[in-house]
Amino acid sequence: MDHKIIPTLLSIGFLVFCLYLVFQAPIGQLNAMCAPVRYTGSVFSATARMADGPESANAMTKRFDGYFHGCRLWFWNVLYEEKYRELKETGGAK
Repeated sequence: MDHKIIPTLLSIGFLVFCLYLVFQAPIGQLNAMCAPVRYTGSVFSATARMADGPESANAMTKRFDGYFHGCRLWFWNVLYEEKYRELKETGGAK
């Protein structure tokens, strides 16, 4: 097996992800960029459910929902906040 296949596959996956982001609406872009946080939360919640039961899984889900919201807020601030402020000052957004 060629030792460069994994980096090649990762590069192709990254390019496909970037193309996916280009064709999304702004809210879809925010959700897609923070999808790894949500998937990580699902893994941790499932693990907590198996280890400690549903109460721990619910607590883990709430924690990662907060992380997901924080991730979306961070990307919104980086990508869209300045445009939003400009629109608000000119009366374009209410």
